Amino acid sequence: MFGNKNENEKEKTETAVEVESIPTEFYGGINPTVKFKNIEKEVELKRSTDLTTAEKKAFDKAAAVGGASKLHLANLLTSPRFLLLSASGLFIVFGVVAGIYYWQQLRVKQPVVLPMNNTVTPVTEEESVAETSTIISVAEEVAVTPVVEETKKSIFDIPPTYPPLTLGESKDTDDDGLTDVAEELFTTDLGAPDSDRDKYSDSHEIYNLYNPVGKEPRKLIDSGLVTDFVNPVFGYKMYYPKSWAVGNVDENYRDVLFSTLTGESIELRAIEKTSPDGSFADWFTQWAPTEKIGDLKEFVTVFKDKSWQRSDGLVYYFETPRRVYVLIYHTIDSSVVNFEIVIKMMARSFRLPLTDEVFSTPIIEESGVEATANAVSSSANITTDTVVTPTLVTSSGI
Repeated sequence: MFGNKNENEKEKTETAVEVESIPTEFYGGINPTVKFKNIEKEVELKRSTDLTTAEKKAFDKAAAVGGASKLHLANLLTSPRFLLLSASGLFIVFGVVAGIYYWQQLRVKQPVVLPMNNTVTPVTEEESVAETSTIISVAEEVAVTPVVEETKKSIFDIPPTYPPLTLGESKDTDDDGLTDVAEELFTTDLGAPDSDRDKYSDSHEIYNLYNPVGKEPRKLIDSGLVTDFVNPVFGYKMYYPKSWAVGNVDENYRDVLFSTLTGESIELRAIEKTSPDGSFADWFTQWAPTEKIGDLKEFVTVFKDKSWQRSDGLVYYFETPRRVYVLIYHTIDSSVVNFEIVIKMMARSFRLPLTDEVFSTPIIEESGVEATANAVSSSANITTDTVVTPTLVTSSGI
């Protein structure tokens, strides 16, 4: 009985044990590569929506463009404070730039209009030369700085512009030497060559600096038609029509312009000689390269100062040992001249600083009203027509 029990248990034990053989790949110590199968497994994730309001705002802010960075462009452009500060800054910058621009514009020097009644005490030739020397010294120091080749030269480094010799006078109805436009300027009679009936033609009286429209006052300067200009730096004096504008081209009064309302003008420019006591011929070669010295003739002012006149009466040269004063008529792109009598009057009234201001005896016309229509139809006939060589010496000796 006990023996059967052991046999049954042994049989059960042997039946429960499963014996498996080793795969052939592992025999003989072989270690083959073992490959495992990939088994995909799906996991379902459930999204939780249980967020508080603060958490949701924080999440939206972090997920937005620019994130939490305050300096991000997207955040700056949507910030009212940033936009306000930017607009204020731009306004301030624009205001500063505009202020600087207009300040620079105001600093640009404009031609100074001279008073009609100039009473400035004239300076001597030596003082004006000393001032000019100081200006030249400063210019020489500045010249050390490199200058761009395209920089334009100063107007005082180039010769003046001279009018052509082909210009003619405008209409002169009464043939008295004054154009119809000049008749209006001097308030003379457009239809009568002798407006005040004193037997002297209107142009003859103006040329000799006498009043053409009345017997009293006799002098032109006392008639109210002209004003005496005094250059405050160089000291010269000269009559000019009272209704004309006067302005200095530069602050040193080297170039002064007398202008009409129609645009025509008469320029008086002071030009230094290359060397003291240099000849007029040398100066003329340098500063009047387009002109011919053979076209000049000697000219004498009412105050007995000698000078040079171009044959057409539109250019005059007043020489001193140190410089030459050039009086030039400028038209307005026209082939005619309206105020030739004016430049002749200005030239005749020109005085250097030391000139004795006493009228010379005027040339007397033929007696009789019938002679005035033909007398001095061109006032250039009052001076000699002889062309002389350039050996001019001024009576003042300046």
